[in-house]
Amino acid sequence: MRTFVLLCLTIALNSCHSVENTFQRIAADLTLVEQSNISTYSPFDSLVLAIHLVDSLQTQADQILPIDDPKRLETPYSQILNRLVTYQQHLEDLQQNASLYNIGAELQRLITQPKLPIAAKMENTQEILRIAPNYYEQAKLKLIHPDTSSLQLAIRKQILGIHFLNNNYPDSLIKAQLMAEPFDTLVEECRFAMKDYIAWCNSQIIEQSQ
Repeated sequence: MRTFVLLCLTIALNSCHSVENTFQRIAADLTLVEQSNISTYSPFDSLVLAIHLVDSLQTQADQILPIDDPKRLETPYSQILNRLVTYQQHLEDLQQNASLYNIGAELQRLITQPKLPIAAKMENTQEILRIAPNYYEQAKLKLIHPDTSSLQLAIRKQILGIHFLNNNYPDSLIKAQLMAEPFDTLVEECRFAMKDYIAWCNSQIIEQSQ
């Protein structure tokens, strides 16, 4: 996530003075996003930020060269615009990957960060647990005809996440010197949301098999 914050700042600080310079900068910024290697196993918030950054680059390109501007067909503008469209499609495909929605992995990353102060771990953990039900509800709304293999992988990831909540998570809280009691209700709601997501993924697999 820190990489994306730095990337966002880099893009924001870049300036432009001409169409050519603007597109050179857009190409350079797009390369930075591409090199972040967003994939099936990336945190979902990284995907969301990548989508936002690429959409922003596309908006900038459209403002400089509107859709009806014949220069859009010239090289190198056409190549850069095609790269933007191709990578946007790649990110949209990833957004349709059911396995990217994975609260358990996010909690595990948070708890195991050695340099993060205990107070910050407590606050961030509470926030992640609090948003879990809505997080998975939004996932179901965003996922349109998800691939069966991604649904199956999503189920396996949720099972691992539930195992983490049931076993490793309490131990992690103790090691981090966090009080487990205030989190009981939130943990239970998170666990229920993950189980509900598993049920939803299973229903999608059954529906696709018919």
